[in-house]
Amino acid sequence: MLLTTSLIRAKSPCAEGFRWYLRHHGDAGDYQQVLDSLVEAGRAGDACWLLDQFGPVRCGGKLRARRDVICGDSLQAGGAVVVGGDLLVEQSVQCSGSLHVGGLLRSGADIRVAEGLLGHGRVECGRHLEAGWGIKATDAIVAQGCIRAGESLAAEGDIRAGCGYGVFAGLAVRRDAWQCSAQVSARTKPVELMSGWWVEPPAAGPEALRG
Repeated sequence: MLLTTSLIRAKSPCAEGFRWYLRHHGDAGDYQQVLDSLVEAGRAGDACWLLDQFGPVRCGGKLRARRDVICGDSLQAGGAVVVGGDLLVEQSVQCSGSLHVGGLLRSGADIRVAEGLLGHGRVECGRHLEAGWGIKATDAIVAQGCIRAGESLAAEGDIRAGCGYGVFAGLAVRRDAWQCSAQVSARTKPVELMSGWWVEPPAAGPEALRG
């Protein structure tokens, strides 16, 4: 979609954001290219404003942001997504590459990642969570639906699927290779674990007990 100055002006943009657009894109710019350049410039708030005005992202390539990204609709990316801070999406997240989030990852619907998912924080999913490769988080992984990983699944907190749903690891791995390529590790064993090789957490040593 081609964004023109008249089309953007009709949405009553803020003066600073509109001046930035004119400096970098002139009278018209491709919607996707404008979004990418805003994110690369650290103007994620302006990118999300555009999404609210003109519809969800349908990226043809990579998406990279140094700070938080907040999206009021769905987020669809045709390549890898790297977010330095939190990634908060009102609807679904669909990524054709890998997904790397530096903080909280929260989606109100499905999260579907073609490759691997790495979260340096808590992962919260309003429906089903799925990755073609592995899933790893430095906090809990919580979904209201099922959790499916093609390879290993790891969290420093708990791993919990929704009521009546299961947790699946190793869906893309031969069963005789689960021990090395489909490990499941968490603070406690998920009661919903249906596949994968459970790895017991290390026992707390004397130093940890005193702390």
